[in-house]
Amino acid sequence: MKGTNGKVPTNRAKALKPGPLTALAYCNRALAHCLKGEYGRAIADFTTAIKLDPKFALAHYNRGRAYYDSGEYDAAIADFTAAITLDPNLAAAYHTRGTAYTNTGEYGKAIADFTTAIKLDPQDAGSYHNRGRAYYHKNQHDNSIADYTTAIGINPRYAASYIHRGSAYQLKGYYAKAIADFTTMIKLEPANAVAYHQRGLAHDSMDDHARALADYTTATELDPAYALAFYSIGLACSLKEGYAQAIAAFTRAIELDPKHAEAYYSRGLAYHDNGDNGQAQADFDRAKELGYK
Repeated sequence: MKGTNGKVPTNRAKALKPGPLTALAYCNRALAHCLKGEYGRAIADFTTAIKLDPKFALAHYNRGRAYYDSGEYDAAIADFTAAITLDPNLAAAYHTRGTAYTNTGEYGKAIADFTTAIKLDPQDAGSYHNRGRAYYHKNQHDNSIADYTTAIGINPRYAASYIHRGSAYQLKGYYAKAIADFTTMIKLEPANAVAYHQRGLAHDSMDDHARALADYTTATELDPAYALAFYSIGLACSLKEGYAQAIAAFTRAIELDPKHAEAYYSRGLAYHDNGDNGQAQADFDRAKELGYK
């Protein structure tokens, strides 16, 4: 609250001096820092709150969130674990620790945490979705599809579950179902370039190359820096023997991602098929240098 001169009263700073009742005040200021992306300051305030009240479960949890948002997953996991020890029914701590485990590649631990979060909060679509992601990374696609489907049942507008379920369907060869999910995703998020690209891949898998090319093109219009979509355009044009267009698309992919070995190799094939063996060999050599086998 401002004084009559429009300045913050000096007693605001005094209110945050360490004392028996100030842990919550530090925690609240830390949350404000988080909203501004000032995670270092947030962590410092959460740490003070924890020193003042070591059993403050939410301070441990929220400091874990700040560490998580800073990419410090091990520190985040430690704080989420402390929060769970203090409050075993804190579903959010299991959920977010599960997400941190997913990011560190510890998918079994992630699945266990999401399962506990679901038991504590059965209507949390996010826990089903993220457990589905962990199953996906373990190549347990039937389980991932089941979890994405449950997440969608809880929240039919949970766009991320459609694109992830579509990707799982795609890996299992259920291309029509994948296309349906990507289409729903596009309806929910019309500017999502990834959804168009993924749907294009599914169309390609069904030998519908015209629709695939249209989707890849839309993806690049939505995201002109989408190297993989340009690469896919190149492949689609090559299939139609449109070698000049393919070369242009592969070239753009390489400009955006200079270490894209497959793009060099594929451009080499297009040059070869277009009768330019010298350029083809140069691209094959560069692809090999980048590790293409």
